[in-house]
Amino acid sequence: MPEASAGLDVWLDYIGQQHQQTIDMGLGRLSKVLTALALQRPAPTVITIAGTNGKGSTARVIEALLCDAGLLVGTTLSPHLWRFNERIRIAGEDATDATICRAFAAIDAARGDIPLTYFEFSALAALHCMVEAKVDVAILEIGLGGRLDAFNAVDADIAVITSIGIDHQAFLGDTREAIGAEKAGILRAGQRVVLGQGMPNSVDARCTVLGLHPRRWGLAFSNKAAVNDDHWLLQRTGQEPLQLPLTALAPHNIAVACEAVAELVELTAARVGRCIALRMPGRMDIHRSKGRIWVHDVCHNPDGAKFFMAELARRNIAPRFFICSMLAGQDPVGFFETVNQMADAIPVWLFVDSHGDRHMSGADLAAEVGLPGAVANDMPHALKLAAQQTKEGDAIVVLALLALSSNALGWHHSGMNDVTRYRLIGSVFLLALAAIFLPMIFDAPAPSLQSINGAAPAQGMSPSPLAVSQTSPAEPNALTVRDDVQEMISELQREHAVLDQAFTDSDMQAKVESMRSKVDADGYWVENGTRFGEPILAPVRETSEIFAVQLATFDEQANARKLRAQLREAGAEAFISQYKQRGVSGEKVRYRVAVGPLLSHTLAKEKQELYTQTYGVEAIVVAMSE
Repeated sequence: MPEASAGLDVWLDYIGQQHQQTIDMGLGRLSKVLTALALQRPAPTVITIAGTNGKGSTARVIEALLCDAGLLVGTTLSPHLWRFNERIRIAGEDATDATICRAFAAIDAARGDIPLTYFEFSALAALHCMVEAKVDVAILEIGLGGRLDAFNAVDADIAVITSIGIDHQAFLGDTREAIGAEKAGILRAGQRVVLGQGMPNSVDARCTVLGLHPRRWGLAFSNKAAVNDDHWLLQRTGQEPLQLPLTALAPHNIAVACEAVAELVELTAARVGRCIALRMPGRMDIHRSKGRIWVHDVCHNPDGAKFFMAELARRNIAPRFFICSMLAGQDPVGFFETVNQMADAIPVWLFVDSHGDRHMSGADLAAEVGLPGAVANDMPHALKLAAQQTKEGDAIVVLALLALSSNALGWHHSGMNDVTRYRLIGSVFLLALAAIFLPMIFDAPAPSLQSINGAAPAQGMSPSPLAVSQTSPAEPNALTVRDDVQEMISELQREHAVLDQAFTDSDMQAKVESMRSKVDADGYWVENGTRFGEPILAPVRETSEIFAVQLATFDEQANARKLRAQLREAGAEAFISQYKQRGVSGEKVRYRVAVGPLLSHTLAKEKQELYTQTYGVEAIVVAMSE
């Protein structure tokens, strides 16, 4: 058992070694620990959400609606994208490391010699955090199936089944009826039950046995929207329709979420409109860059592909290029055929390795769908090729599972500059920007996709060298690197140019090595002692995406540098931001010392508390802006 002072990483490594199997279906072992910790009732109201697709976005909309109504809400999501904390949310924020570690310690002490899987530890930790926070409502997203999922050890008041499709056949069965029966295992007599569209007979049969009267999509409620329309109607029996904006979230999932909480909150157009403006990484995550539309989604089964393609059509997006990564044990052929059948024209495909316990190589995936050779070295390589082989106005789709880590996607690729890195915040998919910025630095010839899928390069994309102006860019500010490489990038960005050449690994490494003399071991620029230039710090706003913790402000730069050095020695990414303060005696330069960038407001608040206690200062959370 880890020591009391152990951090979250130590605990996560520990819980991953406490059972011989990754998945061990059954509730017997978990229920004993659940009872020992008195976690059977994590909140006065409990909502469970099962389904093949749409669970995560439905859970987030339910959470947003309840929080907007003033309720204290606990939510579970899986899997996580950046860090484990995303799996456990309290009051709309990720749980802190300390909170989760306390939960793990309590679970480990209570379980005795009972083996628990990583997922069972995670589920129990979520329930422990909710009980500790005394939440009003607990939202439990079922991870796999329903009947034997860890969260089904808790009796819920409201049960939601979003959709039924073919997935995880080894555990749930290979027909929709069999899978529906497994997912209907979350149902209890007396519950409020909400069912999404297309439920199989097995779900209806379970409702009949339990005497339930479910609220069905298409009967009790529905969503109606015209293709390409920027609004849609939420229709509920006996209620006036609500006209709502078309956002990144699917109207079907929003409608299911609204029906689930209709007896808990008042559903108005204003409230729902506020709550559906949220963005979820990997769920219809749309961004526009360099004249192209980039879409990242984590759908990975034929039913999910059908739903996803229909949502793209609703937004008038017709993809030309697909990048795909999948896990072993799924249905790549059915997925591939579904996408091609629903596409306006046969798109170009490129396949990439996945990672983890069920990893599948891009080469095996390409061979299985009949496109041997349509393989990229890694995700950054695939993104770069996609940018080069398309033209302005084209849509590029990245279908990559959340199981892919940021490292696997190339987040820490040695050729990626920090300016690009911190503009990628918000979703895994924003890594597509790296595919545009990287070729601006390294210019070795790239392999053509002409031999892949039989597709020729897009018109207007023939290689041509770009002249780089030697004019100095404007004075650097937030996240801007003071270096001749950054000058080149800035000029190319102003010209809206995409260099139609890539780089070989050997050339890239040589150029990276040549830059090492300009930075110290921690990546700080030797010439001015700053990292990423001198960011501008400002009050936090709703639109803020990048944060920092400001510890102190000094009149003397030397004092600021002392604190910065102390923080860096402690492992923090500290920097100095100077500003001019006007007074009766004129302008005076002052120096702020802060730590960042931080990728979420929740993380920033955790650091604020840590630095306040450690250094005895009144640290504040600020936004970093350009």
